[in-house]
Amino acid sequence: MGWFPEGGEAVLREAAGALVHEFRQSAPSEAPGIPKTVGELLDRYIDQRRQDIWEGDPRERPNAEGLISPSSFEKYEYAVGHLKAWLTEVLLSQVDEAVVRQYAVNRRHKDKTPSKSDRTVHFEVNVLVFAGAWGKRFGWVAWQWHNPVHVDHDRWVNNHYTPLPHEARAVLERLPAEIGLAAELIAWTGARRGEVLRQLLVRDADPQAGFYHLFGKGRKWRDMPIHPRHMPWVVERKKAENQDEPLILAPPEHLRMRRGAYKGLHESTVQRHLDLACKAAGTPLFTPHALRRMAEDLLHDARVDPGTAGKILGHSPEVALKSYRTVRASAKRAAMFNAGLAAALPGVGGNVLQFAGPGAAPQVDLTGASMEELLAEVDRRGRMGHDRSGEVRGAAAARDAAK
Repeated sequence: MGWFPEGGEAVLREAAGALVHEFRQSAPSEAPGIPKTVGELLDRYIDQRRQDIWEGDPRERPNAEGLISPSSFEKYEYAVGHLKAWLTEVLLSQVDEAVVRQYAVNRRHKDKTPSKSDRTVHFEVNVLVFAGAWGKRFGWVAWQWHNPVHVDHDRWVNNHYTPLPHEARAVLERLPAEIGLAAELIAWTGARRGEVLRQLLVRDADPQAGFYHLFGKGRKWRDMPIHPRHMPWVVERKKAENQDEPLILAPPEHLRMRRGAYKGLHESTVQRHLDLACKAAGTPLFTPHALRRMAEDLLHDARVDPGTAGKILGHSPEVALKSYRTVRASAKRAAMFNAGLAAALPGVGGNVLQFAGPGAAPQVDLTGASMEELLAEVDRRGRMGHDRSGEVRGAAAARDAAK
């Protein structure tokens, strides 16, 4: 997927808000002279962004526009480094669409910097656009730059796939310790990536009460139970001297390569390992957010009422059903059969276990079958990986009809 993290739209929203904030400020007086080159402008811009870092608890960050987290600043700084590698000597008066397009071409080749995906380059050019808009406010840039890099989102199929539980399990088993733990917490709680990776701190875990205190979207808290599998790890992490550090720390080898103070896992790191694990397990590629969609599917399939599911996911019931529910072809087929939509069709009786699931054996006539035979048939199909809930109801109906 490249460096650009899934869900990076939040970074772009922060940047847009930052522009509004910055436009209200006067030009930095501590930096003498007017920037003439792209490199000089980017240096000024990143210095301004550095002043907007919120170093405190992310949950207590004011709603003021322009404030960014340390991890977001690292993303800006990363992009600025690559922009300067190619454009540092280019005069601001010479920047046009052709220059930007040539930068995109250069970034896709392994000369000065590693080649990157369209989404990575798109983000980097966005940072250049933000810097240009900021410079235009002070008269340093004559015209508003635009981002000509197009991203075909349909190419990123791992953004679209929601894994089945057995697929997710096969992938999670292949992840390194810290990465796997993060993925497990997302799958178990149905939480957003940022809620687990960035905003879940050591002090938010309460092993005595048995809950995580998750700070979510809309600045709302919700308590999520700690799974017994994770309890020993949580108890050990509570011994940390710094209770304000992320509950899940990045591996030591990752921390040694970082320049910032952020000690948690980056979403891009989790995604990179997920890609490798998916390929090793032979499953379709999926993202951390897909584990959240999977959680919603499981809650729905277990007939958890939408209100409760919304409280677990941190969403209104309407949003949870509209945005997160993945309706598979097998689920639609099961619903149609189990709801009795075929009752009016000639030749369809109530003594047939009608929904066998995709790839299953032909329908089995269970007229007069014993309960043991019914359950054996259901178990057989369950071992094939099909949803068993509808088949249990079908078997019960067939058993009643046979009496």
